[in-house]
Amino acid sequence: MTWRHREPTLEEILSDPIVRALMDADGVDPHELKAMLKEVGRNIGAARGARFWGQWPAGSQHAAI
Repeated sequence: MTWRHREPTLEEILSDPIVRALMDADGVDPHELKAMLKEVGRNIGAARGARFWGQWPAGSQHAAI
């Protein structure tokens, strides 16, 4: 895996021979892992774009930001 001055893409990481050997040894399905990591990325992106991480309980004294 070669790159300069940037982080590797998910595809680059998952195609690295050492990473593939480790996933094979651990019984990790690369397609399932890729799908899960993309879902996590979408959830993080959605959370960053949301105004609040959660809802305050009704009647709470916390003011909206």
